[in-house]
Amino acid sequence: MTRALERLVAPSYDVRADEAGVEDTQFSWDLTEFYPSKVAWASELERLRSEVDFLAPCAGKLGDDAAILLAALEANSAYGCEFAWLETGVP
Repeated sequence: MTRALERLVAPSYDVRADEAGVEDTQFSWDLTEFYPSKVAWASELERLRSEVDFLAPCAGKLGDDAAILLAALEANSAYGCEFAWLETGVP
């Protein structure tokens, strides 16, 4: 592989930032307002995991009625938002 090609396929970010133990607290967020501890975060994760089958009652019914489809889409969106929020606060 030529040197120019290596530069094109190489990561464009500073690899040193991925090294273990390197942490720049200047750019860290304090997420304790949302999850005061790792236990609180893990508890929320378990709650979401327990609700993962929330769409099961809609199985086979989504094409029957627009209201059922809308309710399923809204529930899926809300669940996705909660999970994304939880994912951003990984301790």
